Amino acid sequence: MLWSSIYDKKKDEPKSIIDNDKIEEKQEKYPLIIFKNEEIHILKIRLNDFTSTCFVNWEKNRPPDNIRIEDISNHYKHNNIEIVPGIISLWCPQKWTIDKMMMDQEFLLQNSFTIYDGIHRFYAGFRYLESFSKKQETPNIYAIVCIYFTIKEQDIIQDFININKSIPIPTYYLSGNRSILKICEKVADYFCQHYLSFQSASRNPNVYNFNRDGLIECLSNTRFHAWDEKKIIDILLEINKMAKTILRYKKKPKKCEVFQFYLFGLEWNQIRQMIETSSCAS
Repeated sequence: MLWSSIYDKKKDEPKSIIDNDKIEEKQEKYPLIIFKNEEIHILKIRLNDFTSTCFVNWEKNRPPDNIRIEDISNHYKHNNIEIVPGIISLWCPQKWTIDKMMMDQEFLLQNSFTIYDGIHRFYAGFRYLESFSKKQETPNIYAIVCIYFTIKEQDIIQDFININKSIPIPTYYLSGNRSILKICEKVADYFCQHYLSFQSASRNPNVYNFNRDGLIECLSNTRFHAWDEKKIIDILLEINKMAKTILRYKKKPKKCEVFQFYLFGLEWNQIRQMIETSSCAS
């Protein structure tokens, strides 16, 4: 277990968690070491020293939701947040020395870490920094990152599952067909681009709205005769026309009339049945 290595088995206490104030007295450069052993390094970093391109999303994780990132970034700005909440989990299959990471900034900028937990909070920190113009004084924004050094991706999968035990994460991202998932993402992106005012950051959006992650998950669990992006979009747009008739006596927001979009006024189970009984689906 990743976190078990932090604790002394005899005393069940942290081996060496250094007081942050003392760290800053001894070290002026970032990243600052909070804890390290053979497997992990826990560091305090300054986001101002990096660009978001230094950190890439784990391919088995859900793609970042820009609406959610923007919401979190606005929260940071309105509350003058100085440090990204929680711990950001990073994976590095190479074993870099802490001295290399601390002293060679060019090395860090030329290599990238894989984020497997906390990407929305982390990217929101960069979005917050980008919101300041060149004429404005940019504040320092910090983050606590836990870097897991392992060549075994299964270690990362296990740690990801442990971290998210209380959060519903679709297992499809961990074990599903990547080509099908990519199609689902493109279909979801089509609706995000064309019906942006209906997109919600919430996993439980209001009626007539949709959540990008939720839509991807629903699509991935639906039986299509052919996994073709254009055909799936056409099927859903046809069902949208049917939804207008089905929901004609229901109260609905004005935007439905403006954009002629009614699809998610229907329950997904109903949409799925209509898909699977249509002439284009099995």
